[in-house]
Amino acid sequence: MASDPHLRRKSGTALGVLAPHAAILAVLLSLVAVLLVSSQLARLDGGKAASQHTTAFLTKALGSPQSSAPLVRKPSRSQTVRLNRNGFTYVHGTDAVSLATNGAGTARWTRYRNGVSRKTPFGSETITILPFATEQFLTVTRRQGHTTWTWRLGTTLNPTLNVDGGVDLGRGLHISPVRIVDASGKDVTPSGARWSLDHGLLELKLDDSHLPLPYVIDPAVTFRAIAGVTTANATTIALSKPLGTASGDVLVASLSTVNNYAVTSPGWTLLSQVPNGATSELISLYKVAGGAEPASYTFTVGTVAVKVAGAIEGFTSADNNAPIDDLKTATGSGTAMTATNAVPVQNSTDTVVAFAVGRGDTYSGQTGFTSQASGKTGNGGGNASLNMGDAGNNTSMTDTNSSSAVWEAQAIALSPTLEADGSGTLTVTAPTKLAASSTGNTVTFHYVAASVNTGGINKGGLKITIPAGWTAPQTTANVAGDTTSTTGTVSVSGQVITVSNLSLAAGGTVNVVYGDTTGGAGGASTIGATTGSQSFTCQSQAWTNAYAATNGTFTNLGACPSLTVYAPNGSGTAAATAKVSASATGQTITNTYTVATGGMSGGAVSMVVPTGWTAPQSTTANAAGYVTAGHVPHGVSNPRN
Repeated sequence: MASDPHLRRKSGTALGVLAPHAAILAVLLSLVAVLLVSSQLARLDGGKAASQHTTAFLTKALGSPQSSAPLVRKPSRSQTVRLNRNGFTYVHGTDAVSLATNGAGTARWTRYRNGVSRKTPFGSETITILPFATEQFLTVTRRQGHTTWTWRLGTTLNPTLNVDGGVDLGRGLHISPVRIVDASGKDVTPSGARWSLDHGLLELKLDDSHLPLPYVIDPAVTFRAIAGVTTANATTIALSKPLGTASGDVLVASLSTVNNYAVTSPGWTLLSQVPNGATSELISLYKVAGGAEPASYTFTVGTVAVKVAGAIEGFTSADNNAPIDDLKTATGSGTAMTATNAVPVQNSTDTVVAFAVGRGDTYSGQTGFTSQASGKTGNGGGNASLNMGDAGNNTSMTDTNSSSAVWEAQAIALSPTLEADGSGTLTVTAPTKLAASSTGNTVTFHYVAASVNTGGINKGGLKITIPAGWTAPQTTANVAGDTTSTTGTVSVSGQVITVSNLSLAAGGTVNVVYGDTTGGAGGASTIGATTGSQSFTCQSQAWTNAYAATNGTFTNLGACPSLTVYAPNGSGTAAATAKVSASATGQTITNTYTVATGGMSGGAVSMVVPTGWTAPQSTTANAAGYVTAGHVPHGVSNPRN
């Protein structure tokens, strides 16, 4: 990863952006363990100094010219990056990602100690290659105005757009949300700038007319490398921090021990402790990285020396408040190991997989996940071994150990960045109007989780306050005010309905039904006597973290729904304007109805003519009993407003 302060501090491989024609545009893509380029392409060597067509910070990052510098590098046994005249191919285990810039040309590369550079029709393309990251920059010499930047994205994975604006490639690989900086590294990203995917193309629509020159587009493709499994035979073990760890990263530590000790470390939160007998255990903990993290973390694993193997993996896109969406554990014995599927609610999750064996075994034949690190304290019985990796959004993960033994497994699905407390929208879908003091009412509320730059709700909640004078909400079927929801857990207190343990993906919905009659007609509610607009108070809470015993705060939504309550059914007055004699003919009688306070909307007024009078009819004028009602629809109807 780049050490220059102008370069994004990411541990990952950087992929490139595409440019049409000219302004200083540097496209940074960093794939954490890194894109390193092909030695057989040495013939692409150019020979001109980087300073002729790169900015000062890129010249510094490239280092001194080295015509013999290799163009193929393997930052680890499972990672390879290759460069051709069109772009990169990055391979990690069985996963591959390639980017080919459109419009960059095929000029020869000039090689440097830390990368390569070449001229392009729009300026230059620079690739900086450092031990744990490679970043690509496209430098353009003049403004492009309204432009769609594109590059061909090829991968064995399944790219999907994240709700936060990034792209999830799966198995721990991500393209970060659009980030544009000026020459000093200041963020100048235009509002609304987002990636899009279109039939194998990664695209960015951008108007650079108001951007300072030069500027850098920074779509970092990140993958946090594991430093490797550390082993010890002691009461403590120091696990290395993943290289490139930045503030806000979520770190997950997994440890395999040969005892059942409750492993601890300052600042770390326990996720799960899975023993299998007395001599094998798998433990996972997490922490959110701050601005100044140590090079390693010390974990206490016993009161006497114990054999332990452990590793830490870091993730850039997990929510900092409630990073765990779902966690599943499994135990067994034998050589075949299967992790129980974690079933996340959120979109674009990463799943951390760890297998532990209560002896010094090796691992092979992984399916559904990519092994990032494995190790053991020794060979045979009495030792601990660990295999840790990424499953992306896969739901079936298996592993094989070299000999029959007891084993443990964990699958931890991480939650992407969640919405803020007080986000989302609440509406009333039915009814549209009510009558004061009416009975038999059912009100349905419809909540939609925020869907822009968020990851939904993770075990959060929703509160709705019913107006005073209305039936108090209940949670018992066939009891007036019965309240239910399509997901989550309903509780009530006075006039307040709370839906807790609520998990929704971005844009996900929940219906809350007040006066639910599905459990019996008695569940319906009665409306208070107050007429006019009646508002509901509404609040949402985005998250609860059961592992850390913390939670978000119920916060008012931007707007809450209301319903208009009209005059009660059967209210108002009616008076006849004429007196008639018995058996008289040719009579016209006018009845005037005066609506009560609160008015009416879509209601009806009915009048019953005494027995023996001409039957009323409204179809034939100039026929006996013809009825008119001015502007009020007439006919036989329910008098409910």
